[in-house]
Amino acid sequence: TGTLYRLLKNSTGKLERSLVLSTGGMILCFFLLNTNFFPRLLHYQGGSELVKRTRGQADPDDVYTWKESYSPSYFFYTRSPEKNFTDEVMLDKEKVWLRIHEKKLPEIIQKGYKPGPYFAVTDYSIAKLKLSFLNPVTRESKCGRLFLMQISRSGE
Repeated sequence: TGTLYRLLKNSTGKLERSLVLSTGGMILCFFLLNTNFFPRLLHYQGGSELVKRTRGQADPDDVYTWKESYSPSYFFYTRSPEKNFTDEVMLDKEKVWLRIHEKKLPEIIQKGYKPGPYFAVTDYSIAKLKLSFLNPVTRESKCGRLFLMQISRSGE
């Protein structure tokens, strides 16, 4: 702040002052965002929270992704490749771990799979921030749920 004050005091023209003020404002804004908002934002990134909850209970190399249930943060934090689930996966396995969004859960039953134990976390695609999410009053209603669920073939 002392440097900013000296720069502002020694600025002679209006253009210089406006540059110093806008630069100082941006620095302050970025500081506040990086120390307050962004660390809390990661809590809504379902993949990173799912990794924390399932560490030691589900091997990330054995996790499959249901179609259109994207959450790149899960694979980033586990350092494992994303594997898409297909019916062929269940031909030689009795049970698998499946990462799926809540909107897609009915599809598992429709396809004839039996849901088993699961972990669920709050999820929001933080790459697409919207005003309704930024508002703390409406934030939870804009979030979904991300599941890591063990499934098996029906009838087993």
